[in-house]
Amino acid sequence: MTSSNGTVAATVERVHASHIDDLPIAVLRFETGELVSANRRWSALTGLDPDASRGSGWLAAVHSDDWATARQFTETASRTDTIA
Repeated sequence: MTSSNGTVAATVERVHASHIDDLPIAVLRFETGELVSANRRWSALTGLDPDASRGSGWLAAVHSDDWATARQFTETASRTDTIA
């Protein structure tokens, strides 16, 4: 089964992303420690464009003293699929 714009999975992903974008909290999605998406609230809180935040660009919103801890947290969470 496919939609007119691609697969069902792609359609579900677009709908999911639009709902996440409307949440009143910052939502970030990381893969292997790199930011792959951020919602509008992230931009409102940090002043960073979601595209500029991708990869390691999100670290611009973190104090440089905290970069190592933040990086380790996201890498561990990505690797283990948990937040601790």
